[in-house]
Amino acid sequence: MKKWFWFFVLAATVAQAQTYTVQTVPDTKRVDNSYVSNPDNLITAETTSQLNQQLAALEQQTMAQVAVVLLTSIGTETDVDFAQSLFRLWGIGNSGNDNGLLILYVEDQRVIRFHTGYGLEGILPDVICKRIQTQLMVPRFREGNTDAGILAGVEEVIRIISNPEYAGEVAADKSSARSAMEWFVLIFMIGWAVILAIVFLANLSDGFSNSKHVSKRVPSASLSIGQWLLLVFLLPMALAYLLSTTGSWLLLAGGLYLYFDMLVLAKYNRIINRAHAWLSNGKLSVAQDFMKEHNVWDEWSLLFPLPFIFLGGRYRKLMAGLRTRPKQCKKCSRQMTLLRNAAEKDFLTEQQQLEKKIKSITYDVWQCTGCASTLIQKYPSEKKSYESCPKCGTVAYQSTSKILKPATFSETGKRRITSTCKYCAYTAEQESTIRKKEKRQPREPAISIKESIRLSSYDDRSDNSWYDNDNSSGGSWGGGDSGGGGASSRW
Repeated sequence: MKKWFWFFVLAATVAQAQTYTVQTVPDTKRVDNSYVSNPDNLITAETTSQLNQQLAALEQQTMAQVAVVLLTSIGTETDVDFAQSLFRLWGIGNSGNDNGLLILYVEDQRVIRFHTGYGLEGILPDVICKRIQTQLMVPRFREGNTDAGILAGVEEVIRIISNPEYAGEVAADKSSARSAMEWFVLIFMIGWAVILAIVFLANLSDGFSNSKHVSKRVPSASLSIGQWLLLVFLLPMALAYLLSTTGSWLLLAGGLYLYFDMLVLAKYNRIINRAHAWLSNGKLSVAQDFMKEHNVWDEWSLLFPLPFIFLGGRYRKLMAGLRTRPKQCKKCSRQMTLLRNAAEKDFLTEQQQLEKKIKSITYDVWQCTGCASTLIQKYPSEKKSYESCPKCGTVAYQSTSKILKPATFSETGKRRITSTCKYCAYTAEQESTIRKKEKRQPREPAISIKESIRLSSYDDRSDNSWYDNDNSSGGSWGGGDSGGGGASSRW
C-alpha cells in the first residue's frame, strides 16, 4: 500500500506541473521568435521548425500572425476562455487591423481551438474554422498523429489567408496609415494653434508688428498682424491638411520642412534688409545692435540644417562688415573713406585718443573725397573695466579693490575701493564691508547613474514568468485583439 501511495502522489505532482495558466504558457515569440509554443513536446522538433518557416513566410507576405500553442492541460478552464485571455495577453496580430489567429491544442481535453482576431473573422469565419478542424485535423488526432494534424490545419489556414482576394483585409492597408496620419495632423493643428496663441498674446502688448505702435527708434523685422496670421498660422495648417490627403509621410514631412524653412529664410532676409536701411540713414550702432540681437541662425540650423548651416557664417560676415561699409557724404553725396590710425589722430581730441588707446571706446574717422568733411563715429567697448570720469567725463575711470581685513565665520571683513581717472588723475576712495562667511550644510551623497537606473528598472516579477529574459533574441507580437470568434472541435 505504501508503494501505491507514493505512486499516486508522484502522479498527482506530475499532473499539477503540466497544468498551464495563461501567465505560465511560454511566449516563444519573445524568446526565440518562434510562432510555436510546445513546452511538453507534443509535436516533434522537425514539425516545429517546419511550422515556424511557413508562418514566418506568411507574416512576411500578408502581415498576418498565427500562433500555435500545444499544451498538456489547462485544468478546468474552458478552451474558449483560455484562448481569449491568451490572445489578448500576447496581442497576436497587428494593432489596428487585428489580423491574428491562435491555434490552441489541449491534450487532456482532446480539443483543438481556432481563435481569430477581428481582422480575420471575414476570412476565417467560424464555419471555415470548423471545416478545417473536422476534415483535416481531427481524423489525424484520432489516429494519434498530432504532427500530421497540426501541419494539415496550418497549411490550409495559410492557403486561405494567402489568397490574393483576401490580401486587402489581412495586410495593413493604407487606411490604417492614413488614420495615423490624420491623427498626427489633428494633433499638429491643435498644438500649433495653442503655441501660436500664446506667442500672439505675449507679443500683442509690446508692438507685435510693423504698425504705428512700434517704436521708430529701433528697426523691426516683424510681420504685420495680418501677414503673421496668414503665413504663420493659417497656411501651415492648411498645408498639413492638404499633404495628409496624399497618404505619404514623406510628402507631409518634406512639405512642412520646406515651408517652415522658407518662412525662417524670409525673416533672415528681412533682418539684413532692415539693417542696411538703417545703415543708409547713418545709424550704424543701431543696425549693429539689431543684427547682433537677431544672430540666432546657428540655433536655427539645428532644426533646418539646410540652408542655415551655411548662412550663419555669411550673416556674421555681414554683421562684421557693417562698420566698414562705404558711406556717402551728407554734404556733397560723394563717397567717404575710412582713415587709418596715423591720419585720424589729427581729428581726435586728446581725450578721444586716450580712450582709443586704452580701448574703452573705439573711434572711426571718415573723410569725404570731395569736400573733405569728416564724420567721427564711436563704438563703446564690450569691456566694462572703464567708466566715465565724474570730473572730466573721459571714459578712463577705473576701479581697483584691496581687502583690508578678510572676513571670517565670526567677524565681517573690510574692503577699500580706489577709483582713478587715467586722463585727469582724479581719485576717489571708498570702503565697504565684507559679509561673514557662512558654514555650508553637508550634502547627501548623490546616487550614481548606474544605481539610479537599477532602482528605477526594478521589477517584482514571479519566478515562473517567461517575460524576464533580458538576453533573448526574440521578436514580439503586434498588439492585436480578438472578439472571441473562431471554432473548437473535439475527438
